[in-house]
Amino acid sequence: MNIRLIRLIAPALLVGALTSRAHLCNDVFAQARDNLAVKVDIRDGQLRINQEASFRVHLLNTMDRDIVDIRLEIISPEFDGVVTPSPDWKGFPHLKTSLRGGRKEFYDVTLKRKSGTVDGKYTIGLRLFNGQNRAMEFKTVAIADAMAVVHVPRAPKDLRVDGKPGRAEWVSAALLCDFSKQVKARYLENAKSECETRVRLSADNRNLYALVTTPALGTEDTLHLFLAADTEAAVRKIALDLKTGALTGAPEGSTALPSPEGMEVSIPLAGLDLPRAFLVNLARTRDGARSFWRGADASVDQPVVFARMVLAD
Repeated sequence: MNIRLIRLIAPALLVGALTSRAHLCNDVFAQARDNLAVKVDIRDGQLRINQEASFRVHLLNTMDRDIVDIRLEIISPEFDGVVTPSPDWKGFPHLKTSLRGGRKEFYDVTLKRKSGTVDGKYTIGLRLFNGQNRAMEFKTVAIADAMAVVHVPRAPKDLRVDGKPGRAEWVSAALLCDFSKQVKARYLENAKSECETRVRLSADNRNLYALVTTPALGTEDTLHLFLAADTEAAVRKIALDLKTGALTGAPEGSTALPSPEGMEVSIPLAGLDLPRAFLVNLARTRDGARSFWRGADASVDQPVVFARMVLAD
């Protein structure tokens, strides 16, 4: 599923996507591409705007250095944006790296519809820049991308976790793929993982279902599932042995059955104790080397980089 196609839903107001246009001047700005996490935290995965709407923009720095001065502005000709740093952000506008004890920080943002703005599709961007020199930009992201919403379809009634995955059972499931790994050049950056990993998700009122279609390789090969109710909640970690189907950290009643066509997994939703919209990330550890779906190696278990899964009713 391509999360860049997410629509932000308002009362007859839709906000479109924005192409990133980062201005990379030196290492700190180049590192921002992969090591500055930007997350719009909206619990149900929908941004509703009437005359105005408010939300938080969370930031997490996993670079090899601190960001001395970081500011946020809203890019939109149709809306005015009021941006206020968190009152708990000690040292604002300094954003300390998490590698040296830094934590996630946030801005409060309010969007106000300008006079004459009619219902329709609009581009709204979040531009992060150096407050000492506005031309020096860390990155610009679309609100849609910073929300990172994946809609998980309802599982077909005939889906059975029986170790015999059929195409009809999984054809409409949400697909999570394109894992990355971190490599060291001048600094840590993301590169495409050679460890191909494809996970399909669907759900009903009772269970979250997954089909993992990736061959188990090496001596040890484990898929990790990270789940959280929101960016402030504790993270639950479930580990799936891709060779044997053994589950660690999963609620009672969970099942994983391997087959040549893939590993089918069923996890009771009641045991997860999560809302119908929750945060998820994936990582794979093969013989000590880790690849991941979202974020960077230092943030793979931090909810600020997770995508929001919205389960169909």
